[in-house]
Amino acid sequence: MIYYKKRGGIKMLRIAIVDDEINICNRIERKINTLAIMDSVDYRLSFYENAECLIAALKTQTFDIILLDIEMPGINGIRAAEMLRRENISSIVIFVTSKITYMKDAFGLNVFGFIDKSELDTAFEPILQKCLDYIDKNVALSFKTNEGLIKIFKKDIILAEYSERKVNIHTKTEKYIVNLPSLPQFLKVANNPCFIYVNRTCVINIAYLINPIDNHAHLKYYPTPIPISLERVKDVNKALVSWISTRGVL
Repeated sequence: MIYYKKRGGIKMLRIAIVDDEINICNRIERKINTLAIMDSVDYRLSFYENAECLIAALKTQTFDIILLDIEMPGINGIRAAEMLRRENISSIVIFVTSKITYMKDAFGLNVFGFIDKSELDTAFEPILQKCLDYIDKNVALSFKTNEGLIKIFKKDIILAEYSERKVNIHTKTEKYIVNLPSLPQFLKVANNPCFIYVNRTCVINIAYLINPIDNHAHLKYYPTPIPISLERVKDVNKALVSWISTRGVL
């Protein structure tokens, strides 16, 4: 087991690499360590030479992502994935294989994707980016309210506004008044560049921005346009362009 830690980003990301070919393990390790998208992620890599070792490790620990070879001695990757699903292991499983023909055998296993070993250098980063996006969107944030502790999925937050010395969080269906002293504290909890100030008292989720028109932010599922202060117009437009270029669509 090898540990790597870097500052910021998503929670500690736990990645298992399962392959009996040490050169493939080394290539994946080098790839992860040199990708720019991992610069803001704390992560830990664990290496296993076969599925039996992985299954034994899962008795005492969990992984966010499992990069799983298919052709291995003993329990192969397809059977291992079946065992994980029977045990309700929620890890994202990505097959790394030299034979994509195995795809049909993986039908129904809820596999996140396949990477052809011959295309590892080009195919690895896009699918890892999708994993990071998926994990980040499905993170539930905890907030204290006068009624108790609540959890809100980060992806569901449309905007946060500061009003009457409280932070109000708006989702598609609810408004929550949370016990945070300021918007900077909200941004610290959310810890995601998709949240951006549009004015001194409001932070929006850029994923919900339809278009900034006449210095107002029009948001999906939120009926009232949000004023964009003059000093924020350039930053909002830049964030929108960046979001579209990295995600393709809103």
